[in-house]
Amino acid sequence: MPDREIIRTNLRNARENRGITQQAAAEHVGLSRTLIAQIELGNRPVSPDELAKLAELYGQSVVDLVGDEAPGNDDLLLMLFDLAPETLSKGARTRVSEILELCREAASIEDGLGRGQKPALPRYEEGRPRTATEALTQGERVALEERRRLGLGRSAVPDLSQLLATQGVRSAVVDLPDDIGGVCFQHDSLGTALWINGRHSDLQQRYAVAHEYSHVLLDRDRSVVVTKRANAGEQVEKRANAFAAAFL
Repeated sequence: MPDREIIRTNLRNARENRGITQQAAAEHVGLSRTLIAQIELGNRPVSPDELAKLAELYGQSVVDLVGDEAPGNDDLLLMLFDLAPETLSKGARTRVSEILELCREAASIEDGLGRGQKPALPRYEEGRPRTATEALTQGERVALEERRRLGLGRSAVPDLSQLLATQGVRSAVVDLPDDIGGVCFQHDSLGTALWINGRHSDLQQRYAVAHEYSHVLLDRDRSVVVTKRANAGEQVEKRANAFAAAFL
């Protein structure tokens, strides 16, 4: 992460500005008050997940708390950095910025060549699952419907990325922090794009493509969805796992 001194100062100032005690902050994050104090003294690093929770509590963005140079008015990068503070490390930030720009250029070239129009993806009106059972049921049901729509029958999908490309969904293998499995973008500036972590095995990458495709079909209201270990317990992530298992 960027400079610890800057982070600890911004965290303390943000907390005091909101009139929140160290004890209240600790309870929100799931730490002891002593550890919050150590973070604000700069004696202990703050994890990306802890930083995201503190940003939510203090009503600020992760980018503001990190105090590093923000990516101008690039809303996609800001959303990505807020959802995945891991990508704010200098090496990762540069890499994801460059790849996002390449994705935009690819989308622009396709539009210029008249290839931007792709088959409209179906809308599955499932709603947000409230329980693990709902998540499992929805994921499996949509996966089977999607296999039927694509004419896959009972056969395995030979090249998932190529299949999704025919549906207007681009995918790219990107070296991301180990905690992140994939990212789903749905935005006017680049269409629908999936980033899959190139640091993971081929089997993990294949599964991640299917997982992120679930977000494309079922989470249309979110411009950026980040799949990582820290949010594996969310019902929409459980639904995406069920979808991936049934779809593949």
